[in-house]
Amino acid sequence: MFEMLLRRLGLSPYEASAYSALVRYGPLTATELGRITHIPQSRVYDVVSKLVKKGLVAVSGGNPSVYRAIRPSVALRAYSEEVAKRLSSVATKAAEIGEALRGLQPPLEDARIWSMTSLSTTVYEMASLLSSARVEVLAALSLDAFRRLQKDLQEASERGVSVCLVSYDELPPQRYLDEQFERRARGPQILVSDRQEMLIATRWNPAGEQAYAFTTSNPELMRVFVEYYLMVTRGMAKLVYTRFGGEVTERSFLYLQRAVSLVRELWRNKMRVEVRVQGVDTKTYEPVEVSGIARKVYINVKRGVTSLYVQTDKGVVSIGGWGAYIEDIQANFIHVRGVPRGG
Repeated sequence: MFEMLLRRLGLSPYEASAYSALVRYGPLTATELGRITHIPQSRVYDVVSKLVKKGLVAVSGGNPSVYRAIRPSVALRAYSEEVAKRLSSVATKAAEIGEALRGLQPPLEDARIWSMTSLSTTVYEMASLLSSARVEVLAALSLDAFRRLQKDLQEASERGVSVCLVSYDELPPQRYLDEQFERRARGPQILVSDRQEMLIATRWNPAGEQAYAFTTSNPELMRVFVEYYLMVTRGMAKLVYTRFGGEVTERSFLYLQRAVSLVRELWRNKMRVEVRVQGVDTKTYEPVEVSGIARKVYINVKRGVTSLYVQTDKGVVSIGGWGAYIEDIQANFIHVRGVPRGG
């Protein structure tokens, strides 16, 4: 039934069969895909290559390459834009099919890197990441990418997600964002949703509706790019606007550097700062949770070190960020709350 619906969207029988199989079974090699779908091996690579070009499938390079279906609700919506000129009702059909297929797709729980080349699919994938964020979003965007995602960024902010945006172009203050920076450079488009998944686009061609982007949920790769974002992309950018310390006096974070930014703004406003941290003891690697009053911040830009010292009922505890080993605790979640003195 699903294959028949996909064919109504303009996919060939082999393309519909291959996409449906990838949705149902998750990532597969071309050989595995051919075995499941009975597509001749001489045709499989041509079929998946066309699906990649249409923005329906992502590929992870290797020997052999592995293919996975891009989320149906994202991919089919993007694909509908490509063929809408030829089929007026395709958008509605694509949305219906995407929702019908949503429950069939296995969760993405692997460490591979998936690439895509369709700009519209990349934009919808980024919008999907924004809609799934619950705590924190890190974004670095060109003006074109920002305009395409502005509504999604605002909706995330309105849900209480702490959004940090670095713009590569001049952009008026977006006062719904927690932090907005400007860095005049042609850097990659970066979007990190919580610590769940990230998307990096190294090529962004609006005129040709093309992009070269990859996504991954590999925690080690995410850590590398998050450090690059915090130390270089954000760290070397000019602050345009912040709500910290004014409109925002309480927030949750996954990244210590941004939690410290709020702490410092609250101190500037003469507030007492309460902190709750969930993380890992760097000596025993056991889960730990502490609460107390923020007492001191240590930042060494050259060494790339940011530490927060918290007075607890058991003494002062040092808090480090993702991958910390010098401090007492590696923070995985930080809640910061400013309280008026005497309150």
